[in-house]
Amino acid sequence: MIKLLILTSSFAMGGTEAALNSLLNKLDKEKYEVIVLSITEEGPMLDGVPDWVTLRQLNFSDPKYRIFVSGRKEKTDNMKVLLAKVQKKFWYQIYKESAEHNLFYEKIMEFTEEDPEEYDLMLDFHGYGYFLTAYGAKKVRAKKKAMWIHDENVWWLYKIASFLPEYDQIFCVSKAVRDSFINKYPQYQANTQVFYNLTDTERIRRKAEEPFHDERYTGDLKLLTIGRMENQKGYDIGLAAAEILKKRGLRFQWFFMGDGNLREWIQKEIRDKNLEDCVILLGKCKNPYPYIRNCDYYIQPSRHEGYATTILEARVLKKIIVASDIPSNREQIINGVNGYLEQLDGQAFADRIQRLIQDPEENKKIVENLENEKIDFTGEIAKLENLLG
Repeated sequence: MIKLLILTSSFAMGGTEAALNSLLNKLDKEKYEVIVLSITEEGPMLDGVPDWVTLRQLNFSDPKYRIFVSGRKEKTDNMKVLLAKVQKKFWYQIYKESAEHNLFYEKIMEFTEEDPEEYDLMLDFHGYGYFLTAYGAKKVRAKKKAMWIHDENVWWLYKIASFLPEYDQIFCVSKAVRDSFINKYPQYQANTQVFYNLTDTERIRRKAEEPFHDERYTGDLKLLTIGRMENQKGYDIGLAAAEILKKRGLRFQWFFMGDGNLREWIQKEIRDKNLEDCVILLGKCKNPYPYIRNCDYYIQPSRHEGYATTILEARVLKKIIVASDIPSNREQIINGVNGYLEQLDGQAFADRIQRLIQDPEENKKIVENLENEKIDFTGEIAKLENLLG
């Protein structure tokens, strides 16, 4: 039995969390004893964790330190939270983060309990420069340690650079991500490989068939975009494309699914561009698959990705995809074969969407190619066992 510890931030709704659940559901419970250790044990993706997996939370000498490392915006609804935020801001000033030393993380580790157990394998699945990478490096005993990089934009690596030597393997979710990482840290090339996110295609198809009723999700032509409402996801590109399409007289409903710090800005742009009748915000949805199955086109204008989970899910459900022409998307979409890649420009996206609307034969060709696609990453699990030797 392989004793496996996996580190993650939380079970929020997102691509990284969905990828973790897919990994957990692909692991053989007869072969692995799995413990998932999170900063905060909460979020809608908890429902997807297999019941045989043990869940734990990081332990701190004082609960306020969870606020320091959670990576989320905490509501200042009591004096304790307010004081914790003030102390965190002060510590950021005196305990600097650099590639040589992350003094902030090192300070917090003084108030973080060490894991008492020993593991065969530890995976820092979350990555993104979180405290977890430091914790896994210094507070966990394991025969082998690996960490994940989920995005080709790796600006945050300086936060955990000093802890990288503690990891035996660095898994990148696409070739584009690996190239980006190696470009910054060529000394780790030999210890870095691609580990594509596992996808439970049968579960996606099954969940897509579940009945759902959402009075907002109507219209003869439905476009869908899913993702956190952040600059990365290119909602501004989508809004620019929607404005152009409306001015050209096309009738459509474009649905944005997700939430984030740009939500209010997006709402204002919808009003200012007079798009209330054709751009609808759905918020977070626990099961996005019926929405994908029932849309006409899936649109993803991201500025950068790792290996976009939503694009992969749309491929599983045989949806025509229009996505940004960025390196990671080229690993999923062959332009004009199983979808389309466009430059990050509202005009380019609007032009492609209009051509698709007006050319049923082109739609048919793409769907036929999608029907013939084989999507299978189950062989990736072997990379974990190879790490153990």
